[in-house]
Amino acid sequence: MISFNQIPLTLLTPGTFVELDTSRMQSGLPQARTRSLIVGQKLGTGTAVANTLYRVLSAQHAKTLFGQGSMLADMFAGYFANDATTEVWGMGLADNGTGTAATGTIAFTGPATAAGILELMVCDTRVQVAVTSGMTATQIGTAAAAAINGYADLPVTAGAASGTVTLTARHKGLESNGLYLALNYHQGDVTPAGVGVTIAGIGSVVAGAGNPDASQVFTALGDQAFQTIVHPWNDATNMGIIEAALADRATALKMNYSEAYTHNPGNFSALTTAAASRNSPYAPFTGMKGVPSAPWKVAAAYAAQIAFSARTDPGRPFNTLVLKGILPPLPSDQFTRQERELLLEAGVATLMVNANSEVCIERMVTTYKTSPQGFADTGLRDLNAILLLYYLSWSQQARITTRYPRYKLGNDGGNYAPGQPIVTPKQIRAELVGLAKEWESAGLIENIDQYIADLRVERDATDPNRLNSFQRPDLINGFQVLAALIQPIA
Repeated sequence: MISFNQIPLTLLTPGTFVELDTSRMQSGLPQARTRSLIVGQKLGTGTAVANTLYRVLSAQHAKTLFGQGSMLADMFAGYFANDATTEVWGMGLADNGTGTAATGTIAFTGPATAAGILELMVCDTRVQVAVTSGMTATQIGTAAAAAINGYADLPVTAGAASGTVTLTARHKGLESNGLYLALNYHQGDVTPAGVGVTIAGIGSVVAGAGNPDASQVFTALGDQAFQTIVHPWNDATNMGIIEAALADRATALKMNYSEAYTHNPGNFSALTTAAASRNSPYAPFTGMKGVPSAPWKVAAAYAAQIAFSARTDPGRPFNTLVLKGILPPLPSDQFTRQERELLLEAGVATLMVNANSEVCIERMVTTYKTSPQGFADTGLRDLNAILLLYYLSWSQQARITTRYPRYKLGNDGGNYAPGQPIVTPKQIRAELVGLAKEWESAGLIENIDQYIADLRVERDATDPNRLNSFQRPDLINGFQVLAALIQPIA
């Protein structure tokens, strides 16, 4: 007997009735729906309500929602410069009310003895100040503050008094400490004659303190799915909150897989210290000092590149992907290859500057280094490994639930009529073998014969409505190193 979903067996009305079942129309591997979420701090000038999700359509839209000059507006600018095709949402948190905004100063001396251009770099914005001969320190400071305030997208505001410009972060919290502030960043920049400049970095005069609580994000998020999450926070408390939340979302009964990305602009010592206390495959962070762009913008830029690439092929390494819109650190600030080697070993994902002076991903590793039993474990060291597992899990779920909706479960060898919605252990095993061959064809796994030999699908001994399966896929590996020995002969 053929089983119908929509046409009752007792139908009496004359006519021809056709039921459409599209469950077998999908061919090839399913394409996962991917969404990105950018979270950070908002300004009161934005229209968005705190702790609320908004679909964001452009960088300008983000300015309206979260406030011009906000870290979120900067993050969306960095994201859209690198990925304009993924569906992106945003959530703004209010500053911590008990926090402190970081400040720094630029102190001038004068008078100028010749006309020229004072070249300042405030984050990744080139601020030029026209100086005329005879200008006093006070006049130069006033002109510099006005020039800085002319850039409303900057994450700082400026005020001048007696030749000293004080820069104050728009946001309270730790993440504004160390925002880039320099003189003569570009080759060929020259300070006008007679002008002296002394810079005290942002956060060195008054240190920013008091980040928001990242748990607000996951309370507001609930079970909504986002595969890519970008955040600005590097403090240990918030990193722990994020790691724990994503680990919980990735459990078997939820399968709500996400990776959260941030950037840490610390020096070598600070980065290795930050990584030492972390051991998670869910919240990797890149480390690179001296990048003019704000760290939250760097995080959004590389997360966008990862989101775009992983959507096409989660197994393909992210090495060499260029972060568009991110300026490189000066050569004196760039880590050496030996330092980057040690950072990778510590669990810090590394960026580098290529031959075209572009910032690019060198290698994306996670902070996972040790098994729950306390032994060294490299299985999830590379980000691609966990992304591959996410896709294998999701695609298997999609295949089985799409092709066998509302099916009954029978034993192998039963004399079931054609058309009956009954599935057996052997049928599911065959389906899994077919899916694994598609994984292999797509370059996601290898050693398919071993997978098939290890595969088990059996009916549960105590629950007749349940099938249990054991699978051991061999994930494809990234081509990271070629070691060659050249031994010429005469």
